[in-house]
Order: sequence, then C-alpha cells, then structure tokens
Amino acid sequence: MARILDITDALHFEECPEMKITNELTVTVNNEAAVILEILPLIEDGRSGAGLVTACNKLFSPEDYEKIMNLKLNFGDFMTLIKSAISLVTGDNEGEAQTRATT
Repeated sequence: MARILDITDALHFEECPEMKITNELTVTVNNEAAVILEILPLIEDGRSGAGLVTACNKLFSPEDYEKIMNLKLNFGDFMTLIKSAISLVTGDNEGEAQTRATT
C-alpha cells in the first residue's frame, strides 16, 4: 500500500491575508496561487503601468481597488503597495504580523 501524507491541517483554504494601508483602510489581498503566478511576471520589472494596474486589479476586490485608487498614491507608494501585497501572500515579508481579534 502506498504511503499517504495528509496535509489537510497545514492548508488554509478560508484565510486571505489583510493589509492595513491607512488607519481607516484595511484591504483583503487575494492569495490564490493561480492569481499570484499570473501577476508575478507583470510586476518583475516594475515599469509596465498596465501590468501594475492589472496586478492591483487581481490582488484586490473591485471595492478595495476603488478605495486604493481614491487614495491617489504617488508611483513609489503604489509600487510599495503592490510589492507589499505580493510579499504578504508569498510569505516573503518581514515585520510583525497582526492577527485579527476574535470575539
């Protein structure tokens, strides 16, 4: 009989990370593997405006995307937002993670 490795408990199907942008704005980041693999090439060089907008559209819900666009971020801050979201979902982020309070 073949060995079976059960990784069910190691997977987090329901969990999507959140990112705090301002004191008033926290957004949910889409962490679906297919989406991340699709947008990584779009943001590698950081020079394609259309690629960055596409990445942002795929990383955030339409509602959160609109809120982000209403912030009127400068280009550097927009790049920080995208790179931070990617780092958050790939686990390549530094710093202290905040956990959501449950009641």
